[in-house]
Amino acid sequence: SFCVYYVGYQGHMMGAKMERDMRRLGISHMLAISGLHVTLLFGILGFFLKCLRLPRRLRGILLGSVALLYLILLGFPPSATRAVIMMGMVYLSALLSSRSDPLTSLGLAGALILAVDPYTVADAGFWMSFLATLGIVTLMPPIREAATTWRAKGSRLWAGLVKLLLALCVGVVAMSFTLLIVAAVIGELGILSPLSTVLLTPLCGVILLL
Repeated sequence: SFCVYYVGYQGHMMGAKMERDMRRLGISHMLAISGLHVTLLFGILGFFLKCLRLPRRLRGILLGSVALLYLILLGFPPSATRAVIMMGMVYLSALLSSRSDPLTSLGLAGALILAVDPYTVADAGFWMSFLATLGIVTLMPPIREAATTWRAKGSRLWAGLVKLLLALCVGVVAMSFTLLIVAAVIGELGILSPLSTVLLTPLCGVILLL
């Protein structure tokens, strides 16, 4: 019993130390099951379904059904719920042969989550998820438009560099919109947070893919 207690205590201490270090680096948000994870997971699944040459509408139905089951398995955390609802709007738009509006999807996700559980409004993860997504859907379109112009003015190497910088911008924008929430909840704000986000966002995607 003593050995089990000791091992458990050491594991708890290591976990607490790791959590503290991740807070100081400002990368705790990368552990949340949110848009990055959901998009990558269902992007891979959608790719395999497309390789099977399934019709677009059938792929939308299958992906939407699996996304709902995945959300039930997770227990409906706010960040994942927001991501799945927004992704479901994309699939629904495909079924209706129309285009989805990100801001409308984000607003609908927030309304549905708060309608089911109004106390979610006091959840920091809810605000972090929605503020990060708000930053992405409002700032990234003009940034992408400018990047398209820059890519057209150079060589393939320059176009690849611009594309890489564009991918890194997503993490920086999301982090910038959640800085105040992170500081209020954690009680501290890592100085290295912007640099850590830029360096680890692509790495996080690679790890998830592997």
